Amino acid sequence: MSNQSRRIAWILSSSSQDDPMTSAAVPRYVVLTAFAALACPRTRRPASSRPCITSSPCAARSHQTRRGRPTLPHRLLHLHSSSSSDVPSSPSYNQGERESEAALWIGIACYGSALLLPAALHAASPSLDVTTHYRLLGLYTLFAVLHSGGAALRSRAVPLIGERLYRIGFAATSLPSAVLCIAYFIAHRYDGLLIPTLHALRAQLPHFHTAVGALSGLSFLFLYPATFRLLEVAAIQRPTLRLYETGIVRLTRHPQLWGQVLWCVAHCAWIGSSMALCIGGALIGHHFVAAWHGDRRLRERYGAAAWKAYADRTSLWPFRSVWQRRQSLRAALREMRRPAYLGVAVFVALTYAAHPSLQQWAGTVIRGW
Repeated sequence: MSNQSRRIAWILSSSSQDDPMTSAAVPRYVVLTAFAALACPRTRRPASSRPCITSSPCAARSHQTRRGRPTLPHRLLHLHSSSSSDVPSSPSYNQGERESEAALWIGIACYGSALLLPAALHAASPSLDVTTHYRLLGLYTLFAVLHSGGAALRSRAVPLIGERLYRIGFAATSLPSAVLCIAYFIAHRYDGLLIPTLHALRAQLPHFHTAVGALSGLSFLFLYPATFRLLEVAAIQRPTLRLYETGIVRLTRHPQLWGQVLWCVAHCAWIGSSMALCIGGALIGHHFVAAWHGDRRLRERYGAAAWKAYADRTSLWPFRSVWQRRQSLRAALREMRRPAYLGVAVFVALTYAAHPSLQQWAGTVIRGW
């Protein structure tokens, strides 16, 4: 038996209830300190296997002075393996959690502003008809509930109805509501109040239309990883959650969010109407909330430790991870050289050429509604 073990055995034996004098002379904190010394030998471990130390719930109560006894001079600490997925988070949030919370509040603010905009316009100008604004916001809110709500309920619905039936139901509700929103927006894009400044820019700047078209086309390059898994987008194959860290994800953890922001900015600048601002705010707000929800699902799927490591290497804000030298811009551009982006460019060109046909189709579908 080592000297340390003999000392601990003497302390434990001398603090028994059979000898009240010795028990009074040796306070309880000495016994607890002895246990801590036995449980935490001072043997140096490799850096990869060292435990993560977090304060225990009783640490805050350890310094409270007890009647006739001194305070505990050291905190009691719980040891948790750093490789475990249930490592409790520290009181201060990490960068990924702060970014997710910021995305949630920005999304709520944008969506709330979009809902309040028609009422504010009508209050400022009672003769202005904002009925179509409310209808489009209602249609898009229905789509957001069906799309994001359906994704949130997937873990509960699949065990009840099966994976294939869930995917069919998800596609059968999300896609028609999305098509109806697009058609209604195209048919009523100039409703409401027109912004004179933006329409003046359309007339004065010769390359304004080219800049808007380039910005819209650039927004579709942010559809990674959906760009490379179209069958999952259409719910033909099983959609899966993945921790991406290649290509454009090196620049931002949520590229679809910023692609949608670019698309809304470009179309609001070109159309220049309150209807465009209204639906643009709703789209941006929904995608910010979806970014928060996506981070939450990844954390639940892969565990807190894996999520924190992933969030520490990426960022919600574009190019922040590159600026902080956590990612490489050169590596991102090299990994984005994929044939799929050529297909995206062809899709954007065909969609732009089909704008007149889309406008005619939207007018036929809506029929004055």
